[in-house]
Amino acid sequence: MTKEKKMSFEVYQAICKIQLTSGTTESIFTHCFLVLEWNLMARADNICFTHINHITWDDDSLVFYFMMSKGDQEGVNSKEPWHVYSNPTNPYICPILALTRYVFCNPSVLNDSYKLFESRDPYQRYSKTLSRSLEANVSIFEAMGVGIDNIGSYSGRKGSATRCSTGCTVSRPMASICLRAGWSMGPVRERYIHYEKAGDQFVGRTVGGLNSMSTDFGVSPCYFDFPGTMQEENRQSAQVNIDKMLK
Repeated sequence: MTKEKKMSFEVYQAICKIQLTSGTTESIFTHCFLVLEWNLMARADNICFTHINHITWDDDSLVFYFMMSKGDQEGVNSKEPWHVYSNPTNPYICPILALTRYVFCNPSVLNDSYKLFESRDPYQRYSKTLSRSLEANVSIFEAMGVGIDNIGSYSGRKGSATRCSTGCTVSRPMASICLRAGWSMGPVRERYIHYEKAGDQFVGRTVGGLNSMSTDFGVSPCYFDFPGTMQEENRQSAQVNIDKMLK
């Protein structure tokens, strides 16, 4: 049995801040992997095998599709979109920013035949770089009362599901949480309770770190601003190119 415990939201933010401010190739990779794992409540193997053509932009969110998973070996749910939202109020945990930084540093992943994470073994790379980062910043986590030995590759998935289901007195639909995480609800429930976008969108905004008790919960997605003397038409042209990349 794994000794890994759930990652609290505070610990998640601390790790993301360390990775975002480090600026190394490994930290950019680790940041993106962790943020996607947290937001999608996904098993590490789902993240490892994600292709760029499994990701699209729909209205105000990124949308991910998983062709198959441990709980869906036949790909029955492969057409169900999992919504991921930006968090302009907290750049450290914003999945759009994390993914954009990673893609800018690894433009070859835009090739449809490439996996998003090109490493031979992305899971081992993530586990090792996360572990090294925790050890290098052990004092930060000790001050939070957290033992780094209890944090691992499964901690993000456990943490986001816990925060989504019990982090507020107004809980998100448990069925939507189970569907997103790929957990069985039992044969009767699975026969009568099925996927709907609204429930997943509610879950998506919650795991994105948006406060459901604030008007910020419905915040519009982030956009890329280009300060200076750039003319408006050039600004718009640059924004269109970025939008195309994200699509």
